[in-house]
Amino acid sequence: RGEPTGRSLRPALTSEPPSLPGRVPDATGLSARQALALFGRLGVVPRLQGTGFVISQDPPAGEPLRLDRPLWLRLSEHAPEVRGDRNREEASSPLPPP
Repeated sequence: RGEPTGRSLRPALTSEPPSLPGRVPDATGLSARQALALFGRLGVVPRLQGTGFVISQDPPAGEPLRLDRPLWLRLSEHAPEVRGDRNREEASSPLPPP
């Protein structure tokens, strides 16, 4: 019997978007912790600017993943709006009377 590792105690991250092999994944909207885990699985240690949630990244998602180029994540304490939630709110808002 081995001791449990920290990895087995971590919850699964379900909010990560899918990525294409060999391409930079989209980390926008992920927490710093989730983004570090995502890029860590790819062998990349991104450079963080700020704290909180990823609001932008360089290189952008979909670019070829190059290990010889630094990957920057810009973070903000305020989570970015999620398009799906915003659209749902807009669709459920009553229209003003004519």
